Amino acid sequence: MRAFAHRGQVTKVVFGTGTRNGIADEVRALGCDRALVLSTPGQTGQAHEVRELLGPLAAGVFDQAAPHTPVAVTEKAVGAVRAAGADCVVAVGGGSAIGLGKAVALRTGHAHIALPTTYAGSEMTPVLGETQGGAKTTRRLPEVLLRTVVYDVDLTLALPPHVAAVSGLNAMAHAVEALYAQDHDPLALLIAGEALDALATNQTVRHQRPGAVHPPAAHLRARTRGAGLRRPAPLRASTRPDPWHVSSPGRVGPVAGPGRPPVPRRTPWRPDDVAGTKSLHSYGGHHA
Repeated sequence: MRAFAHRGQVTKVVFGTGTRNGIADEVRALGCDRALVLSTPGQTGQAHEVRELLGPLAAGVFDQAAPHTPVAVTEKAVGAVRAAGADCVVAVGGGSAIGLGKAVALRTGHAHIALPTTYAGSEMTPVLGETQGGAKTTRRLPEVLLRTVVYDVDLTLALPPHVAAVSGLNAMAHAVEALYAQDHDPLALLIAGEALDALATNQTVRHQRPGAVHPPAAHLRARTRGAGLRRPAPLRASTRPDPWHVSSPGRVGPVAGPGRPPVPRRTPWRPDDVAGTKSLHSYGGHHA
């Protein structure tokens, strides 16, 4: 039997259909009473809907979130938070809005709540990537962990099939990372396998039947299983690109190719290293 250490999540997760209707209760549960809603320009409509749901708790909407979390945009958002007298932020959208929420929370100490609309998974990790002067810095910071994540299946139904496909593959990549991460553990491996099964099974159905409720629900459940259990090697602040990785939404690790070194085969933990658990014999998560 191998010894291991597993770090659980501190984020509260609310999952279901129509759960966004309780967003005001989640803000109150954190002891907050002034929430600024964050979104990208393309999701302004959803941001204003959330503002309406917040009622008197709404401090306004900041809809300038951008990919890769530019520091200049973050500074504007922090100014909007202070001008509105907000004591928390509610991010509505995918990785761009949630990344901005993390950056704002880091600079203000305010609570951060998310209403994800994609399967990106940023809401369940302590990773913050920011860009400034054309360079990107990525850090792991416990301070940016969200306080509450509200998964509402209804918010994913409007995703165009091609966007859902790319986002779903990105979610699968995150689960795969748990299989070879430097500090992986048996619990993370089991849950990553279940996440991969759910995503692989429902991805095709989600593409063929865009309005079906079950596939998006399964995708989001997979996110709650896989995203927070990802344990990659600790990241160091860096502004240099890694030449051995593909820069794409589905990036999962080193890729072999012309002029690139061969990719070493990594053997993940097997849950049967721990007494009383079943063996996970494939990266696809199929149990013996």
